Amino acid sequence: MSSTINLMDFTIQSQKTYEILIGNLSPQELLTELCQQLSTRKLFVVDVCLQEHYPALFEEWSYPTLFLKGGEQVKTISTAMEICDFLSSHHAGREDALVVVGGGTIGDVAGFAASLYKRGVNWHFVPTTLLAQVDSSIGGKVAINRDHGRNIIGAFWPARKVWITTDFLNSLPKIHSAAGMAEIIKVAALGDENLWQLLNDGNEKVVFTLIEMAIQAKLQIIENDWFEETNGTRAALNFGHTIGHALEKIDLTLLHGQAVALGMLIELKIGEFLGDKVFSYSLLAKCLKKYGLSIVYSNYLTMPKIDSLINFMKQDKKNEEELVSFRVPLEAGGIKKILVSAFRLKEILISV
Repeated sequence: MSSTINLMDFTIQSQKTYEILIGNLSPQELLTELCQQLSTRKLFVVDVCLQEHYPALFEEWSYPTLFLKGGEQVKTISTAMEICDFLSSHHAGREDALVVVGGGTIGDVAGFAASLYKRGVNWHFVPTTLLAQVDSSIGGKVAINRDHGRNIIGAFWPARKVWITTDFLNSLPKIHSAAGMAEIIKVAALGDENLWQLLNDGNEKVVFTLIEMAIQAKLQIIENDWFEETNGTRAALNFGHTIGHALEKIDLTLLHGQAVALGMLIELKIGEFLGDKVFSYSLLAKCLKKYGLSIVYSNYLTMPKIDSLINFMKQDKKNEEELVSFRVPLEAGGIKKILVSAFRLKEILISV
């Protein structure tokens, strides 16, 4: 198969250019292209698992590199400081480039460190998982976790350029591929009819097209609301995440996409319970199941797990005036904001 490279240019609210390269180059070809294009000095933060999957990449590697193990446990202030110390120890300047190669958690913490070091340095992101390629690498959010919640401390600090190749997905376990599909399905359910049609008619063999369409759909949602204003369009992307983030806190075995899949279903049930004509629960469940995602959540909606879920949701950054906030797509199109008290939410979760 011949190599393909597509470049998407995106302007952040008429201010800053944001570039996304999408192709099917080999990892070696992609990194060679990146290094040739970047004339400045390059320092790397790399997911350590790449040494196992692509040992040839590092046989003649000469760039300063910090290897980290991906996963939610890496998104800490201590890791962010480790990255800043790594940059400082190599006398990195603001004119140099930090290149981050890994999944979404590596991108989150390294991007956060880039926003802090010398009050902000340019960084480039090479996302290596499907979830990172269609979600965390797009939109500029970087963050770390704390005990009381996900992404509690963060910033809007987009990579100067995102370098995507589908070739990395060949080494991805099926469970991680499914987790990535959850975010593609989410953005389709938010109103992209063409993407929804492709998901239902196609399969994972059209992954290149799915990635490209999912990115375009997400960029359209955030183009005039980069910084997520309270009633802006970007908030729609939180569909499934209020419940999903809480599920991740009570079940550390869940991948982000798995939790978001269940979160979308439960949040639709909440909307139905409150009388809203929401997006079809059965159609969403069918699509999630088609791409290998569990649609069974009853084991989480038991006591005392419901109390634990609500305690985490009360810490969610999207909440308003002590009311838990949800965004759900409607059957007729558009997005509905739901605000509900913790007491009322407990009654609903017991009932659904």
